[in-house]
Amino acid sequence: MGLHTTLPAVGFGGGRANGDRGHDIVDEQRGTSTLSDHDGHREREALYRRAIAEAHAVAYQRDYSRPGFTFIDPGIERMTGYRPEELNSETWRGLIRESVMLGESAGLTMEEALRRARAGEIREWHGDYRIRTRSGDERWLSDTAVQILDGASKPIGSLGILQDITERKRSEEERQERLRQTSLQRSTIVRLATHPAVISGEIEDATRAITEMAAETLRVERVGIWQLSEDHQHLHCVDLFERSHQMHTAGQTLSAGDHPQYFESIEVERALDVHDTLTDPRTLTFRESYFIPLGITSMLDAGIRLGGAVTGIVCHEHVGERRTWTADEIGFAGAIADQMAQALLNRDRLRASQALRVREALYRRAIAEADAVAYQREYGSPGFVFIDAGIERMTGYRPEELTSETWRGLIQESVMRGECTGLSMAEAIKHIRAREMKEWRADFRIRTRDGEERWLSDSSVQVLDERGKPVGSLGILQDITERKRTEERLALMATTDELTGLHNRRLLMERLTQETLRSQRYGTPLSLLMLDLDHFKSVNDTHGHLVGDQVLITMARLITATIRVTDIAGRYGGEEMCIALTETGASGAECIAERLRQRIADFEFTDSSGCVFHVTASIGVATHDGADDVDTMLALADAALYRAKEGGRNRVICSR
Repeated sequence: MGLHTTLPAVGFGGGRANGDRGHDIVDEQRGTSTLSDHDGHREREALYRRAIAEAHAVAYQRDYSRPGFTFIDPGIERMTGYRPEELNSETWRGLIRESVMLGESAGLTMEEALRRARAGEIREWHGDYRIRTRSGDERWLSDTAVQILDGASKPIGSLGILQDITERKRSEEERQERLRQTSLQRSTIVRLATHPAVISGEIEDATRAITEMAAETLRVERVGIWQLSEDHQHLHCVDLFERSHQMHTAGQTLSAGDHPQYFESIEVERALDVHDTLTDPRTLTFRESYFIPLGITSMLDAGIRLGGAVTGIVCHEHVGERRTWTADEIGFAGAIADQMAQALLNRDRLRASQALRVREALYRRAIAEADAVAYQREYGSPGFVFIDAGIERMTGYRPEELTSETWRGLIQESVMRGECTGLSMAEAIKHIRAREMKEWRADFRIRTRDGEERWLSDSSVQVLDERGKPVGSLGILQDITERKRTEERLALMATTDELTGLHNRRLLMERLTQETLRSQRYGTPLSLLMLDLDHFKSVNDTHGHLVGDQVLITMARLITATIRVTDIAGRYGGEEMCIALTETGASGAECIAERLRQRIADFEFTDSSGCVFHVTASIGVATHDGADDVDTMLALADAALYRAKEGGRNRVICSR
């Protein structure tokens, strides 16, 4: 709100460097303004003083008729390095490197906000400034001010406070960086969880992927994967990746006899977050032989655990200034080790053909990251053994409501994929249960509880018993409605003329070929109309191309209204249209062509100036004789069209 000059000006103390209280905008108004409430003003001044003192802020006053500040608290020197008397308008503007307007001024430049404030369009001023102080430091200041209004409610100045928010801004930047790093770490874990080498247990490829991704994500120089011997007395390097050289090595061995405290630590600690490798007692034995020669200052190790026992470690080695590992980074190191453990587990389980628990773990992880719905079925039991609660979001039905009958009732259309391509859903189910197929993939068009149609993708794998017999399935459902709609739009764009909405030339030729072959095979009649607008160039020249486009659009509508749904119409090129009349002989085709010609000739077009005009069309007709191919049909229709043009236009000519 604006401060009216019926209140006395607030004296903020401190004054100018020369000891004067400083020019006060409102003092100038006292000769013409009535002071109405001294006690209320003193109370507000006291509250304002207290707020400023508690916030470690700097108060200021501006007079829009004067440059610079009418008054600014001496504390401004602490913020900027400049004394109050040095801060004129030019100096103040020179300090500001970046401004972010907030509140009513959000989205405006500082100059636009100032102009609107002085015009009375903005009552309160909020802005954050990045400034360069006298010493060259960059700091952030928050500026909050209210308008001073004269008796006519016209803005004549402002009262405000400046606060140093540098630490807050740095905290925000650090928080954003932490969020970015956390997001990157999560993304890396998802990529590893779905990496083919991890899933299949291809250990050599998996270790290379894990070390490379971990090094890039944590920004460390070296990441190594070490395998612990069965007697827990040796660590053997399976893969060591050096980020700066993009190089992998392996083969080194460490002994518990040489590094007893380190070996003991990796057995009992989930992660070894070593901030200073040269002083940490767990790693002192590596100091002279390893850390100092390689410049390794910090290390973060996490144990690879299988069945509750440590079987190896993933070691992250940092070169440069000592590094304090954050909780997120320590958690990420553990997750990386878990990915290595998962790769080993997958290898062992695949070797032992223990597919059930392996695939279930992988699917659960995929579901968590893909925002999908997981389910489990047991053959011979109705409905789902388990299905995520997210199914209600997709279908409108709660998990307990989805019986086999309800689920089948939702499905309006099924498209089988992968090994099931070309089969009906019932046939695919039969093959899957007979173990003639390993995986199920299908897209379903369903009708939700509220009547909406959506598309779901269904992917599942078999659950086998100890004898290898299929006893159920584990799968995921994903909503692919938007993808399907995009595919439909793209398909339409690929086959439809953008202007007229008729078939484009490519689809037209495909359909003509199909109908010609059908006519040859079954001996059914087929006729072809080739239509061209007469003197169409003069329409464009006289009325403009926009009107010309509208003529083509209208002609397409007239064609569609004249022919049957079984007939085929397309734009052949420019103003030339082609129409295939199925199950239609020469006389019928001539009648339809004449009817269409008359409709076009009778239609009244109007341009932007209100001028009414007519267009005419010439039409050539060709009828399939049982042996003609598409090219012959087109050539005959085109020749008939040419004769119609030569014969005076606005007429129908048959080729035979």
